[in-house]
Amino acid sequence: MKAFPKRWQQRTAVACMFSVNGILLASWVPHIPLMQVRLGLDHAALGLALLGLALGAMVSMPLSGWLIGKVGNREVSWFSAVLSCFSAALPVMAPDFFTLLLALIIYGACQGAMDVAMNAQAVRVEKDWGQPIMSSFHGMYSAGGLLGAGLGGLYLNHFAPGWHMWLVAAVMLLAVGLTGRWLPEDGPQRVSDEEHKPRRILTPALLAIGVVAFVVMMTEGAMADWSAVYLSTAHSAGKGTAALGFAAFSLCMAIGRFSGDYLVRRGSRRTLLVVSALLAAFGLALAVMTSSLTLALIGFALVGLGLSNLIPVLFSTAGNMPNISAQAAVATIATFGYSGFLLGPPLIGLSAHWLGLATTLGLLALLVSVLAICAPWLVAQRHASTPVALADS
Repeated sequence: MKAFPKRWQQRTAVACMFSVNGILLASWVPHIPLMQVRLGLDHAALGLALLGLALGAMVSMPLSGWLIGKVGNREVSWFSAVLSCFSAALPVMAPDFFTLLLALIIYGACQGAMDVAMNAQAVRVEKDWGQPIMSSFHGMYSAGGLLGAGLGGLYLNHFAPGWHMWLVAAVMLLAVGLTGRWLPEDGPQRVSDEEHKPRRILTPALLAIGVVAFVVMMTEGAMADWSAVYLSTAHSAGKGTAALGFAAFSLCMAIGRFSGDYLVRRGSRRTLLVVSALLAAFGLALAVMTSSLTLALIGFALVGLGLSNLIPVLFSTAGNMPNISAQAAVATIATFGYSGFLLGPPLIGLSAHWLGLATTLGLLALLVSVLAICAPWLVAQRHASTPVALADS
């Protein structure tokens, strides 16, 4: 029998990492409203607990990059994936708020390290492949989110929640074990001081794109952490039905991402940005304004479809700006984006405590709609060239 080609083995292994990452996070989502009720947390307390995910990830992300340079990417990818599987089950076992916060910090740290490692692996595989395939990896993350949320809701509709995350962890460990040996081998690397030195140049246009990325990723994080809570509180959805909001979001985001390269080739970046932002804003507004559970689910689906290609287009736009290296520009946008994804949900929780969750999500829809107005200017600013020096930290 002909051997499975090495490059397909590597691509499969990295795609598996993205899927595992998405499945673990999405499997936790339907437990959020259950944890809120069981521990008697209001929106503010839940938001503070979810901040643990952000704190853990923001600490582990730079450490993961350092470890990759010391011991190699394959080792960090595999080890962080295994730790993510084990730590994903910890939050659902928490008996009180402080234990939940600690468990989420640990899980966030493992997920953050895994996120950095798998994206570095994806860059390596894409270079070896010789053509753009990054969107397909992120599509696998979204597909994993769909699978995790859908199966999680189905399980919780028929069984007690106690064993759910442990079953998910066991299956994900098996998947990592079977494909981990195919991960590309990158040994320890010696990087020069010049390569390590961070860039300190930021144009106003790049800053604006970064703010947009923050809002986009904050909206994506809101769907992950608050869609189930909103459906359970505003529509009295059961624990399984509440998970369908994130499942619908993930399904349409996966569809959008798998078709993203084709859409960029067929139309302009400006048009795609405007249409995508308007679609996401309309979907979120529909979800929070309707009294129909079905329409709310359709709204969350439209949010996923609208957001799916915003980040790739923003990365592409930033990477083509003059007077700034593509690597520095993309790294800057990635930092803004991850900050929005990790910090947004806790901020939404604090806002929901004072304004209500529906009002907070409505304001988020308004922010996303502003992106459509800014999109033509952002694309035009690819030619902006006035740098602003940042103070050394």
